[in-house]
Amino acid sequence: MNPSELNAYPTAYDFCKTIREYGKSKPGEQLGMSDNGRVMSEKEFNQEFGQTDGTWGWTKSWVVTVKDPQGKTFTDYQNNMTASLNTYAERTHLSERGIQVQAISSLTPSGLKPFVGDIEKSAKTPFLPKARVYDRIDNQKNAVLPNLREGDYKHLMSHLKQAFSGKFDSDFESEAKERAFFQELCSINSKFVEELAIRVSSSYRDNKEESDISDHLAMELSARRRTLMNRPLSARLNNLPDKEQLVKSTMVNGRTVDTIKKQCAFVSEPKLNKLSLQELQDLDYEITTNAAMLKEELAVNKKRAREQGENEAFDEKQHGTFQRLLDGTQPLGRWEYADHYKIMSKELPATGIAAADGNVVYGMEDVTVAQQAHGIIAGHWTPVRITAVLDGHTVDCQQDKGDNSAATESARKLPKALIERLSSMNKRELTTTGMVGACQAAIVDLDRQGDYKLGGSTINAAAVIGQHLCIINTGDSRSLFVNPAKAPSEAGAYIQLSEDAELLPEDNPDNRESRFNKMVHERGGLITLHPSRPSQIRVKSIDTPEGEPGMSCVSSIGDHHYNSVTSPKPFVTVYDQDELDSNGFLIQFSDGIPEVATNEQITRLVHKLCAENPDITPDNLAASIRDHAFRARSGDNLSVIVTRVKDLL
Repeated sequence: MNPSELNAYPTAYDFCKTIREYGKSKPGEQLGMSDNGRVMSEKEFNQEFGQTDGTWGWTKSWVVTVKDPQGKTFTDYQNNMTASLNTYAERTHLSERGIQVQAISSLTPSGLKPFVGDIEKSAKTPFLPKARVYDRIDNQKNAVLPNLREGDYKHLMSHLKQAFSGKFDSDFESEAKERAFFQELCSINSKFVEELAIRVSSSYRDNKEESDISDHLAMELSARRRTLMNRPLSARLNNLPDKEQLVKSTMVNGRTVDTIKKQCAFVSEPKLNKLSLQELQDLDYEITTNAAMLKEELAVNKKRAREQGENEAFDEKQHGTFQRLLDGTQPLGRWEYADHYKIMSKELPATGIAAADGNVVYGMEDVTVAQQAHGIIAGHWTPVRITAVLDGHTVDCQQDKGDNSAATESARKLPKALIERLSSMNKRELTTTGMVGACQAAIVDLDRQGDYKLGGSTINAAAVIGQHLCIINTGDSRSLFVNPAKAPSEAGAYIQLSEDAELLPEDNPDNRESRFNKMVHERGGLITLHPSRPSQIRVKSIDTPEGEPGMSCVSSIGDHHYNSVTSPKPFVTVYDQDELDSNGFLIQFSDGIPEVATNEQITRLVHKLCAENPDITPDNLAASIRDHAFRARSGDNLSVIVTRVKDLL
């Protein structure tokens, strides 16, 4: 048969079904296949086409040659059947799936039974790792189900979009939503999802089986989503469940700490000043497992953040220009950036972002994140909305171009790192201890996942987990709540939600025991004043070269060249659904903004803009804050994320 005629064969499913049916009634009869794909037994062939020609045989009996209307004999039908078997083996990719075709003893239902079994097996057998069924990107392994290729995933999603038409249409609006939908289905029954993907990527298509699997997944998904709508995920203030599996107790610097057992190792082992490598690991992965103690810690973190914002003093030299821009006594004018953007997030439609390089020579080192990730938390398929500002920095910020790899890589890996820790530390139930511990461990994981010897990054992340807003902060980027419904001077008009990591001068000996000074000393670091700018406090390691000013950042991801005297471990504050007024905005920004503006000034600007235009969008709010800071001569990169609280929690 010509290659152009191969499509006349029945589908692999129909072929196997037909052979199975013959096996029940005519297990020993010879079978053949017509050019148009019809399977017939020899007896059926003879009965249908009857005697057409004959000759005398050597026994003097009349030998009949039966032919169909096209002049084909049953021998031709059997030759065609043999050719079809090779085609089915190729189309179902038996060899690429590692299925060894069994020998066919005869073209009878009994003889074909092993081959039919191999074809049916192809619907449940993934391709071998080295099989090249797809090209380039489509041949890569799927991250969620490694037995599948990206090509299988695409076939599956195309099938589901049609099968689920009218049921889950919003889940197919973007690539990100499709990926999340796929992960959600896998969390329900990954075995069924994998089988369905293999089936729709195979030539063996059993429409009923595929429909049954699709219907089952749709039913389970609908039931789960109804349950989650009726019972929003809320964290219990309990001691950490499964503590013995998750945590170990050990000694660091003479005190007992509870530290996470599963720790990420450094890519390159750092040189340490005071602690052993294991002590450093245990210190960074320390968490609080006692609910009462954690409740007290979280209250302290909130209080420190709020008071830091309230005690912020106006300084004419530092904040005066921003004030004049705000009052209108100095025109905002035009601004020109080498690198800038203003967007509304596609994944988080209530979030707007604006960023620019600003008045700097070293380029743009800030990175922003606005993403929705998903994972199984406390047995529920849970969306986690994440926004984050990461302020990258280098060993020498006087160079022409900055290296913000710590920021870019951490931003890329943040959603996955956070989901993995939330899932592993909250398997049976969501607890405050598990939630906060996961947030802390995820940031330390980011620090360990890169060989960041030439720089580092701050991170200020907001993660909405169930009914809770977790603010996760390492460094001096900031989260601020602003309520434009209140007068800027009114209590509650703004609340600082995260504490900037700040060192205190040690001319007062008591400051050695302050939160961030103590962290540096505990890790073997030194705290000094900048040699030419004594108002600036710096961190050094014992190996910092003479004359080098040291580092201003006391808490960061990366900066491994400083012998890990800075800590990546974040401080976390948690706000429940009813704690922040729904009329307000969550505003996150890098330290280029507070360099020239106080929290109250930012609040006044937001209040003014909302009064002028009640429907102002978050991206325009973010851009206005950015542009005012730029005109106020901020000497740093400028990044701002604004999210409506009513759409956040």
